[in-house]
Parts: sequence; C-alpha cells; structure tokens
Amino acid sequence: MPRLGRVAAVMAVAFSTIAIVAPEPAQADTEVVANWQMNEGSSASTMIDSGPSGIDGQIGDDVITNYSIGGATGYRWLYKRPNEFPPEPERLITVPHHELLNPGSGDFAVEFRYRTDKNFGNIIQKGADQRRLFQV
Repeated sequence: MPRLGRVAAVMAVAFSTIAIVAPEPAQADTEVVANWQMNEGSSASTMIDSGPSGIDGQIGDDVITNYSIGGATGYRWLYKRPNEFPPEPERLITVPHHELLNPGSGDFAVEFRYRTDKNFGNIIQKGADQRRLFQV
C-alpha cells in the first residue's frame, strides 16, 4: 500500500467516533461515506466501517481496543511523548485509499470525538508521510 494513498488516523482517545460526511450540492441533506465507531472487541485488528461503504481500517498492534471508561468504549494508547521520531506503525490506525474519501472540490465534513488530558499535535491526517507523521 503506497504511503500517500492511505489515511492514517492517529488518535489519543478514550472514546472515539469518526464519520466522514459528504453533503450533496445545494442541499441540507448529507450522505455518510464512512463511519468508524471504534468500539471493536479486545485485541481487534480491523476497525470496522459501520457506514454504507465498508471502508475498514487496520488497527496497529499497540492500539488498545475495547477500552471502557464512564460507560463509553473506544481505543486507548499507552502514553508516549508526541512528535517523537521515527513513527511507529504499530501505534497507527490506517485506512486504505478509497475514492469516496476524496472530497474533490465539494464540501465535506469530518466529525471526530476524543477525550484526553494531554496536549497533542496531529490527531488525524489524510495521507501518511512516515517521515513527518506525528503520533500519540
């Protein structure tokens, strides 16, 4: 998989949901392209797209899945100083390139929810340049 043809979602999350929404031109209605609830079971290796497109992602080995706090479930990472190099792929969640994830010149929105008590740089990114990728 080419580096620039991936979406790398790098997150400091106790609870998380990512939904990519593409509004129809000149309409208030929206179309969900992908919806990652990030609520997979323990030791999951695939982040399931519960949206209509089936654009699943790969969960790195160091991502703790099925983490529960306050009644919510999501992913968790052991703390590491942000912006340390080199990037560690085992701490990433990657989604392969898919044409539906390219908004072109149209309007689009990305909804992302996370909880942290740390200060982080790059939490989510489209296109992964491993030399410049920040991680949590």
